[in-house]
Parts: sequence; structure tokens; C-alpha cells
Amino acid sequence: MIERTGSPTQQEHELLKLQHAPPLQDAARPSSASTLQSTAQPSHSKAESLNLIYVEWAEGDPENPYNWPKWKKAMVAFVGVFLTFHSAIGAVCYAWGADDIAREFGVSPTLSLLGVSLFTLAFGLAPMALAPLSEVYGRWPVYMGSYAVFCIVQLPNALTPTFAGVLICRFIAGVGASTGSAMVGGTLADMYKANERGMPMAFFTSATLFGTAAGSMYAAYVVANRSLGWRWIFWVELIINGASAVFMVLALRESRGSVLLSRRAKRLRKETGDDRYVCAADAARESLLVLIRYSLTRPFFLLFCEPTVALFSIWASFAWGLLYLFLVAVPIVYREAFDWQGGKASLPFIAMIIGALLGIALSPVQDRLYLRSARKHNGVGRPEARLYMSIIGSLLLSFGMFIFGWSAYGSHAHWSGSAVGILLGTFGIFTIYSAVFSYMSDCYGQWTSSALAGQSFLRNVFASAFPLFGRQMYANLGNQWASSLLGFLALALTAVPIALFIYGPRVRRASKFAASDD
Repeated sequence: MIERTGSPTQQEHELLKLQHAPPLQDAARPSSASTLQSTAQPSHSKAESLNLIYVEWAEGDPENPYNWPKWKKAMVAFVGVFLTFHSAIGAVCYAWGADDIAREFGVSPTLSLLGVSLFTLAFGLAPMALAPLSEVYGRWPVYMGSYAVFCIVQLPNALTPTFAGVLICRFIAGVGASTGSAMVGGTLADMYKANERGMPMAFFTSATLFGTAAGSMYAAYVVANRSLGWRWIFWVELIINGASAVFMVLALRESRGSVLLSRRAKRLRKETGDDRYVCAADAARESLLVLIRYSLTRPFFLLFCEPTVALFSIWASFAWGLLYLFLVAVPIVYREAFDWQGGKASLPFIAMIIGALLGIALSPVQDRLYLRSARKHNGVGRPEARLYMSIIGSLLLSFGMFIFGWSAYGSHAHWSGSAVGILLGTFGIFTIYSAVFSYMSDCYGQWTSSALAGQSFLRNVFASAFPLFGRQMYANLGNQWASSLLGFLALALTAVPIALFIYGPRVRRASKFAASDD
């Protein structure tokens, strides 16, 4: 431990002036007090009159998450990735019972899909309020509290006698599951330095794709079993959630460095009776309401005022919307073209798992390309070097949609053709999501969390909308032309990474927030 007395240094004040709000996803910054993840400028007079003692990490401090043993990092990372996987299952499993829910409550199949849309909408909204809580109280209580909500709400969801009750429960479940999507990236950044984060982030990215596939397959077979029915989707969720909660309590550890330092300072105040012990984040932190206000406003400012954030958000949101569109498109295509009914109609999602595995396998290629760029620029990689694989992946997403639709056309069509389209599309979605996270982290420094929160909100809005119009689009345009329309849009959006790869340095120089190469 390092103890430093007096007021913050001039450099620290400059950092504090820039950081008026807490990270929403804490994407790419250490959590030690030496980097001061703080939220407001502390008073000079207070610091000088009290001669505060700032508690900071010492070199090699074993309590610093960056210095945890590999097994401990892996354990906490596994819990986070599992939460992401499970939240994805919770998001998509409902879709396979939507038709039965519509029949039971006398609503249209499209209206029934609101259960998916409200869940994903909560994914985008809830983290803006939950993230400041993790800044003040730590990640562990926010994870556990939200997961408890996710667990408990499965019970009324399985028992509710009204459609309105189903929708309310789905929104609340989305709030509870949202930390599995929004906070895990920050947890990984708490423990792994930027050059160590490649594979953990690859597993985090793929967990959503694995969960989408696994949730679709298990829910399809549950609904197909008429002795169970759609309510058993939520009974199974309740059972799995309950067992997982025990594992979380045993394995999850607090990883946010500023919170750990705050606890250490509190312990020192109690042990010594000296109230001057503080960590820099506590000395600079605004009230919780102020933090929430910043968390709710700054992401939208960057989303609408920063061209890079806006373009990347549209690109990533469209890709994420296609992921959720597969929930309605895959069963439609395979039922109509290949007569795959019941649970069998979900088996093409195995191709999604293969696509995600391909993304993990090729992630080191992107890492090597980035390191090669760093060697050419005095050891500092340019953000544009994060885009190599995503340009290829964006093209493959477009080609995948064409293959998905047209391989199911004609009397001699084979199911494997459309499965290849799903595989290529999934790989493209993987590379796009990874590139957006990495590029924004490199570009926006202390603004990273707000930039990512803005794109996360838009991404989940797209995800909530695509299933609602997807069924009508495929019914009106036909399987081939509906898929082709999406393929053409994906092809057009490939211009986003290409343009930023070429003109990115110029755009960053013109930005008030993005880092430039100068």
C-alpha cells in the first residue's frame, strides 16, 4: 500500500476535471487510484486543511485485481462470461413459446413477441442506472442483487394468468439480467491489462452467441413437449438460476479497484482512528443522484454529437438486430423449406455456435495484426488497426444473409446451405461486436464507457424492434427477398469500417473527445 498526503497533484486534477461521471462499463482503464477513476474535482481547501492521506496501490500489491493469481482471475472471468451466457438464454428462450402464449391469451403472434422486445429494451436502459451503483458500492452487490431479481421474477412469469403480467415480468427479468451484458466487459478490464484482454473478451463476446443458440434449442424442445408447455421455459430458468446463484456466491469476487481501495481506507480509519485516510475516488466522487444524471445524459450526447460513435452504433445495432431476427427467421425458413417442425426447427442454431467458435479461433489473428501496427507506430497501435477482421466479417455477414435465404429456394435445396449462411452471419456479428468495443476503447479514453453505453442502448433498441417486424417482412417479401434486403443493408454498412479505416485519423483529430495520433 502507498500512502500519499496532501492535495491531489496537478496531473490528477486535470484527470478529475475530465471525468465527471463514473464508467458505465469501465471498458479500458485500470481501477487503481493512481489513475484516478474519479467523478469530480475535490476541493483544494479541504484537502489542504485536512492533509488527507491518499491510499493507493503499491507495486505488486496482491489485493490489486491486476495482480491476482491467474486462477482467481479466470474464476471471476468465468462467472462473468457465464452470466452473459445465461442472460442471452433468458432473452431468447421466450421467443419459442410466443405462438403458444399468443393462443392462450388471445393476442396476435406479433404482439406476443413484445416479451422479447421488452427484455432487450431493459438491457439498454437498466445499466445506465445500475452502473453508478457499481461505482459507489462495487460490482459484487450489483451483480448479486440484479441476479436475484432475474431469478425471482421467473416464478411469477411461470404463474401469471394475464398477458400483461407476462410482459411486466419480462421487462423486470431484462433489468435483472442486464448486468450480465453491460458490466462483464468492465469486470474483465478490472483484472486484465489491455494487452492481456484479447481472449477473455473473445469469450465474453461469444457467450451471447452461445446463449442465443443454446436458449433457442432448449426452449424449442420444451415447447414442443405438450406435457410441459411454454410455462416450463420459466420453470427451467428458475431451477438453473437457483443453482447458478449458489455458484456465484462462492466464486464471484469484488474486482473494482477503486471500491477495494475505498474499503481499505475505511479499514485504516477504523484501525487507526485517523479520519484522513481516503482513496482518491472517494475524495472526488459526486452524490449518487449526480452520477446517475451523468450516466443518463452523456451517452446520448456522444451518440448524437460524435460521428464515430453514431456510425459505429448504427453498424453494430444493425448486426445485433439481425442476431435477434434469426429467432423468427430461422424457424420460418426451415419449417417452410425443409418441413422441420417442433424442436427440430431450432437445430440450425448449432451453426451459430460454430460461427462463434470460429470467431474465438481467429481472434489471435486480429491481435497479431494490431500488434504489427503498433510496431510500425513506435509501439502504439492505432484504433483503425482493430478493424481488419471486422471489415471481412461485415462482408461475410452480408454474404451469409444471401446464402441463408437463397439456399432454401427450390425443390432440391438442402438444409446445410442455409446453415452455412447462419454460420457466416454469426462470425460477422462476432467480429463487428468485438471491433466496436475495441475501437471505442482505444479512441475515447475516459469517455469510453459513455460511448459504449450510447451504442449499447441503440443496439438493444434495434434488437427489440427486429423480431417485431421480422415475421411480417418474411411473410410479405418471401424468405429469399427478405434475406436479400437484409444482405444489401449489411453490405452497405460495410462502408462504415472501411471509411473509418481510411479516414479514422482525420475524424479523430476533428473530435473534441476522441484521441488523435498527434
